Parts: sequence; C-alpha cells; structure tokens
Amino acid sequence: MKNLDFARKAILWLIVILTVVLCAGLIAGGVFLYLQGSAAGETVFSREAAAGMLRLFLVPALLLAALLVAAAILGVKGAERTPVPRPCDEPAGIRTKEGSRLAWALLAAAAVLITAGALNGGLRDVLAKAVSICTECIGLG
Repeated sequence: MKNLDFARKAILWLIVILTVVLCAGLIAGGVFLYLQGSAAGETVFSREAAAGMLRLFLVPALLLAALLVAAAILGVKGAERTPVPRPCDEPAGIRTKEGSRLAWALLAAAAVLITAGALNGGLRDVLAKAVSICTECIGLG
C-alpha cells in the first residue's frame, strides 16, 4: 500500500514538473523565435521555424500525456480537502453518473472536433484572420 501511495505521489509530482517545464519551454521558444525573427528583420515567422521549435517539445508533451493517462488509470488524485459548505452549494447527491458520462462524452467530442479542425487547416485560417484584424486595429496595414 505504501508503494502505491508513493507511486501516486511521484506521478503527481512528475506531472506538475513536466507541465511547468513544458510551459516554460514553450514560452522561451516563442521568445527565441521572436528575437531570431526581429534580428533578421522579418515580421512573420515561417511555419518551418515554428515546427522546428515545436519538435523540441514533442517528447516532453508525449511523456506528459502518458503520465496523465497513467494517473487516470490509477485513480491518482490530489490531497483530500474538507469542503467548506457555502449557502449556494448544491445539495449532496445531485450529481449523477449520467451527468458525468455526458460531460466526458462532450469533452471527447470537443477534442475530436478540435483535432479535425486543426488537421483541416482551420488553424491557418484563424491565424490569418487574427493577424488581419490586429493589423487593422493597430493601424499597421
């Protein structure tokens, strides 16, 4: 039992550490791309440069996803805290299994649709529209 508790705590800490490292790395990568582009006098970064930067973070992202799946399978949760009752809280027993199944189904559907949109080129369209809106508002275009 102690080994299982230690494993669960270790998984939680690894998830936290990998998340922080991944976020810090992505921020640093974005800053690096910005500085590299501004030094060369470019205003728009190429897809190849961004893809090359993102490839560096593929392994930590996959490791984080594997740890999240392992945590879900093992039922890893954070520390149990005693909830403080508030007047606006729902009465106990309101949440049903059907409601949580619906939430998971909606989450899965959202993930599938976001992935389909990204693979369909929707990210490029959204980025192009965002750039044109920003340049119009700021007055650069």
